This record gives sequence, structure tokens and C-alpha cells, in this order.
Amino acid sequence: IHDTFEQDTPDHIYPKLIVGGHVRLTQKNRSVIDTTDAIFKAAGVKRIDPPSDSDADSAWNQQLLRAHRRTVMSPVGHSIKTVQNEAELIIVLAEAMQCYSSILSQCGILHRDISTNNILVVRDGKDTIPRGLLIDFDLAVEVNKHKRSARPESLGTMPYMSIANILNLDTPRTALDDWESLLYVVCWLATVGISSDHRVADAELENKQIKHWRIGTTKMIADAKRTHMHSGDNFQFSIVSRFCEQYKLLPYFAIALYNALFGNTNCPGAIPGLDNDEDDDSSDDEDSDKSTDGPNDPLIKRCAYVDEIVANLEGVLEKFKCKAQAALKL
Repeated sequence: IHDTFEQDTPDHIYPKLIVGGHVRLTQKNRSVIDTTDAIFKAAGVKRIDPPSDSDADSAWNQQLLRAHRRTVMSPVGHSIKTVQNEAELIIVLAEAMQCYSSILSQCGILHRDISTNNILVVRDGKDTIPRGLLIDFDLAVEVNKHKRSARPESLGTMPYMSIANILNLDTPRTALDDWESLLYVVCWLATVGISSDHRVADAELENKQIKHWRIGTTKMIADAKRTHMHSGDNFQFSIVSRFCEQYKLLPYFAIALYNALFGNTNCPGAIPGLDNDEDDDSSDDEDSDKSTDGPNDPLIKRCAYVDEIVANLEGVLEKFKCKAQAALKL
């Protein structure tokens, strides 16, 4: 990323590595890299890869292989919860996703973990308009710059993971999974409050449908998201209508992102095998399986229209970024 953008400096800010490397341990007078394998070896236990099914029972020694690294990055940012209003939030998200798109198209790196923790607010001064910084590439993967997709793998942060990621659907992971995560970030913050001054109490959150994005098994969470995202009416009634009342721009922003992502006429909705224009009589049927993938799953079909859908999403961001900037200048 550093080498690419140093040669062709983008308009957005991006994470710059100043210094970093692996943390090392001393074991039996030998210096070794601090990894889960090294820790298990010191304890005399063999590490085992965890099961692919995240709901399956696993033993304590079934752990991912991780390496301990320390890095110093620039510029310095602050939590996304430090934005002062919804206009600032939209600008920060728009700039972070502009960085995301540049890194994917120019460096061939798919981020795979868009969340509230991985987007920072950067300010040049106290009263300046903030900028957005995308960080934490721990789960990122190099992809073909032309194909721009990765093999199926269940990764990310609840409650922001895409449906395909949660279910580990047998379809390539693309930019659309990260854009879907962005939509969930917008919805979550608009529901629980974008800053500590607006924070919704946990007791109040229990009365909102969005709570099902983080509670239950992976299938339960995915089924809830499929239902909420299957139609514009479902989305607006179940999710948008529960946004904090003081937000006037975020509901329209969320709806526009939803329409671009789930409203494409070639692959509308989020439930397999159902016509988005017909009534869904199976939504309350406990025996219905919304997580069954196949040729009629819109989440699989949409992989054929990635460029078209992403172009529409980027257009939505640019439009609302301009609206937000105008609102701050009033």
C-alpha cells in the first residue's frame, strides 16, 4: 500500500507503516517468533485448527494460528464514536470506503473486516471537517487485481459480517461483502447512537430487531439479516424505522445504500428462491431454510454484477458526502 500510494498519492488518507515487526520470545535459549504454535509448544501441547463450522463444539487447544506483531502507523486517528453529528459520520465513512476502493483496485487487497473498530476519525484541527481512515488489515487478503475476489471463508466482526460470510456460502468473497458490512455499520450506529451523547441503553436495544444481528447461532443471525434485507419494506420497517429520532440524513443514506446493494434488478433481495415482488408467506415458517444456497440465491447471483453494484454504491457515497459537507457549512 505504502509503495503504491507514495508513487501516486491519492486524495484520501491511508494507513502508513512507520515501523513494525514480529515480537520474539526466548525459549530454551533460542529466539522464536511469538505465535500460538510457540505458546502451545512451550506448554507441551499440540495446537489444532478449529472446526470450519463456528457453531460446532471445539476443544480448548483448537485455535487459529496467530503471530504477535507490533506496528507504529500514521496518521493518528480516534474512535468513530468521536464524530459530533451524522454529517461528520457520513464524511468519515465515505472517505474510509474511498480508501478501501483504492487499495482494492490499485493494490489488489480485499479488507474483509469493515467495522466500527476499523474506521478512525482524523482531524487536522479542532474545528475542521474530519477525515476517515481505514485500518486493521489483519484479515485482509491479496486478490487478483482484475478478478478481485477471494475464496470462501467466514471472517469478520459481528454484527457487521455479510450474510455470505456468516454462513460461509460457497461463493467468492468480493467487495460486496465489505460494502454490505458498511451498510450494517451505518444501521448499527444509527440505532444505538453515533456517539456517547446519543447512546441508546442496552435495555432499549432489546426492543429493536437489530439485536438479532448479534444474538444466537450463526444461522439465526444470518436468517434475521436475510429477512431484514429481502425487501425495501422489510428493511425500512424492521431496521430504519428504529433509528434514533434525531437523525434526519442517516435514514436516507441507509436506504440508498440498501437499494444499491440489495435492489439490483438482476439479483434483488436476500432470500433464496423467492420473488422479491411477491408476498413472502414463509417468513414466519420455522421449517423454512433461508440459509440454503444455490443458483437462486441472490447473494450468489450478485457476484456476476460486482462492478455494476459497486459503481452504484460509490455514487451513493459521493452524493451523500456532498450533502454532509454542505450541511456542515451551513
